[in-house]
Amino acid sequence: MIKHERAATAKIVKVDLDGFHVRNHKNLLNKWKIYFKKRNFDYKILIKRAGAVGDAIMVTPIIKALKNRYPLSEITIHTVCPQVFENNPDVANIINGDFNPDDYDMFLNLIWHTKKIQKSI
Repeated sequence: MIKHERAATAKIVKVDLDGFHVRNHKNLLNKWKIYFKKRNFDYKILIKRAGAVGDAIMVTPIIKALKNRYPLSEITIHTVCPQVFENNPDVANIINGDFNPDDYDMFLNLIWHTKKIQKSI
């Protein structure tokens, strides 16, 4: 409970923030229940990072951040260094051959981003 005083002559007003939060959460879920039933929260994510072992290791924080943001997602890595990701619990699949980016909901081509960053420096 938080005590709030409006003025010296006003009575102390008690605000139940926890109860307010619970009520608002229930209202939100009720209002959006049709959306939440239809909405798919598991994404197929493909990360492409071809390069040396050090380049592949630098992708691991990105994988962790994506898994934290989208916990139901399936993350696939396209790399020439599959040994880096073999025991990573956040990686579902590792591919080294051809792939179709249209088969995935998100496609991160980290090679292109790196080249673009280097050109801007």
